[in-house]
Amino acid sequence: TDITVTKVWDDGDAVVTDHPDVSITLKRTVGETEETISTQTITDEENLTLTWPQMPQQYSYSVEESPVYGYDAAVTGDKINGFTVTNTKRATGTLTITKEVEGADAAKDKTYVILLTPEGFTQNETRYELKPTNGSDSIEIDDLPIGRYTVTEVLTDADIEDYDRVTTISDGTTTNEYTSPASQEVVIVEGENAVTVTNKYTLKTEPVAIKKVDQGHKETILSGAEFTMTHSDGTAYTLTSTDGVFYAKDSAGETVEELPVG
Repeated sequence: TDITVTKVWDDGDAVVTDHPDVSITLKRTVGETEETISTQTITDEENLTLTWPQMPQQYSYSVEESPVYGYDAAVTGDKINGFTVTNTKRATGTLTITKEVEGADAAKDKTYVILLTPEGFTQNETRYELKPTNGSDSIEIDDLPIGRYTVTEVLTDADIEDYDRVTTISDGTTTNEYTSPASQEVVIVEGENAVTVTNKYTLKTEPVAIKKVDQGHKETILSGAEFTMTHSDGTAYTLTSTDGVFYAKDSAGETVEELPVG
């Protein structure tokens, strides 16, 4: 007896003229063992029925379709009347991805790569490039099938000399910090969705101690001197001595334990 499988596309109100190829596998159960008969592929929109001819009827049969991005599949029917695999198009949402940088002007000159990967469909991964020239850049993605995705920032060129970096990814509900890699799962629902990827840069710091000594007796620490130390970014620090050891203070007169590298 021939076993047939018919494909049905349920696109709702959407107009879809070019559906993807789909692979359908026929299986049978012998005792407690499930066996794969073979897999066929539907490539022609005008011929949506597959046939497995002259299959023995003493076994139970089932069909399985390879997942299709943006669709949910349901199988109905049996070996006598034929199987039907219906793919129903998922509802969609809009996703806005925002890239922000803080703490380092040099970070604004970089181009950042964000990857959006649907769960189970790495072949449908999409790459986006954002350049936050003014500290922020964003892109809006329309008609995104609802479901789980992974947002990943490629951090290969994200670091800046003399700066520490922490990357956060936030979907408005959950915010996580990463150093490398930066990858977080998000759930896209109907309507508007948003993800913000932020790189926060802080200057690396090191402790500084300066001593003033007598030129002829360098073991003798002298007191009473005052110096001004200016960082390459223009920030000035006043160095004053207590018992001959110099300590830095900022413009507000607050003692600075560590000075920025530079």
